[in-house]
Amino acid sequence: MTNLSPDGLSNIVAKANLAPSVHNTQPTRWELNKDGTLRLFLDRTRVLSIGDPERRDASVSLGAAFEGTRLALTTIGLAIKGYEVSLVEGSPEILISTAPSNTADSLVDAIDRRVTWRGGFMPATTKTLKAIQDICEKSGDAVAVVEETEIAWLASFNDEASLDFFRNPSYRAELLEWMRLSKKHENWKRDGLNAQALNMTLIEAIGANIILRKPIFEFCDRLNVARSLISEKELTRSSAAIALFHRPFGEDPVKSGAAFYQLLLRFALVGVMAWPMAVLADSPPHRQAVAHRFNINDNRRVINAFRLGILPSTARPTRIRLPASELFTTA
Repeated sequence: MTNLSPDGLSNIVAKANLAPSVHNTQPTRWELNKDGTLRLFLDRTRVLSIGDPERRDASVSLGAAFEGTRLALTTIGLAIKGYEVSLVEGSPEILISTAPSNTADSLVDAIDRRVTWRGGFMPATTKTLKAIQDICEKSGDAVAVVEETEIAWLASFNDEASLDFFRNPSYRAELLEWMRLSKKHENWKRDGLNAQALNMTLIEAIGANIILRKPIFEFCDRLNVARSLISEKELTRSSAAIALFHRPFGEDPVKSGAAFYQLLLRFALVGVMAWPMAVLADSPPHRQAVAHRFNINDNRRVINAFRLGILPSTARPTRIRLPASELFTTA
């Protein structure tokens, strides 16, 4: 049995939900059972049917929330005693039992520091590069790309992969559903990707809302200007490094998600923030090309890639989250 109460669960969920999720969909939900066990599961209305048809990204997001839950529990003197992952109607669920513990985890300190920064980074310093390389090497799950020429290659390759996805009008429509490009949007401060979090000016947000719609994007593509309109190449090239996160093929994506969040938090502890380049992992041919170029073993799968760097002093990153009261129930 655990001494986890409904009131205590609210604080746990609020901290755990600071974990990253695909398009900031925040798909994880928590349920406190009568026997004291805690169930984590996916809200299926927040799974991307076009961008994530196999629910892999949602499962990775669930894994990150699971790791966030583990860390949050340590703040009230609890540890995960055991857990079980099962599939229910094609979606993973995690059943957790807890026990008292006095063990602290330094990664807790990074939870409130970590943000996703979708803008340019400060010029890399030797100290920053060494910290990134050390973290990647110690994790055993990431390749740190620090050479300028290789970062430039990845920047162009990321734009290429993005264009392939954007050429699918259903993908763009789904993305727009999760973009909040005006402060008048009812979910501007709740979920998804708002213009401020995307580091967009008002003019850029208005332009994105027009350009990404059909048939405007197709017209721009025929004129060979679509790629430049969606390009992130110059921002990517400002990165101190790009980390290629990989895990064993066939691994439960929930477990991959937990390791992914741990890595992001280790970077945050040393002041390094990340911005995902998920398309490089979501597109099989691009994922394979990246793995081959950077000598990632054939028995490993690239789960994600992300730009890394120090935020400029003018940066004002935001984190949009749903209130904890909407994320959990008690049985």
